[in-house]
Amino acid sequence: MIEGGLIRMLNFLSNKKWGDQDIVDDLEKLSEALSQDIAKMSSFDKYRTEVQTNELEWSPVHKSENFWKENALRFEENSHSVLKLLHLILQKSENPVHLSIACHDLGEFARFHPRGKIIIEALGIKQDIMRLMTNPNEEVKKQALFALQKMMINNWEYLSAK
Repeated sequence: MIEGGLIRMLNFLSNKKWGDQDIVDDLEKLSEALSQDIAKMSSFDKYRTEVQTNELEWSPVHKSENFWKENALRFEENSHSVLKLLHLILQKSENPVHLSIACHDLGEFARFHPRGKIIIEALGIKQDIMRLMTNPNEEVKKQALFALQKMMINNWEYLSAK
């Protein structure tokens, strides 16, 4: 249900005015049950759900270096399905927040996965990040540039020592 976008639908329905209190009560029970299930999910499961439902927001998981260190290898699951969804966002979305986050996350993947740069190149994602360098939104351009920089730098330890 979570992956099917029920959270978004429940939020939408909860904001409507209902004449029947039973409907309101049922929506609250469903929301509580889903909240408990989400709490049980791992941070990567939450991240994957966020990408699958196309509800990207600058949540702490995107900025957490620990998340990327711990989960970079999980992006290989299901034939790189999460990477392919991020790539699809780059290709189809016009939302600057979604584009910025997708660029940022792909850059972090390239930074923390041992073969991240090679995988991104093989999936044809790098070209779409380069295309976003001409996006009219400044934040999208900035995140695309940072992602490309992360794909080009080989020794992060050397940079942080300076």
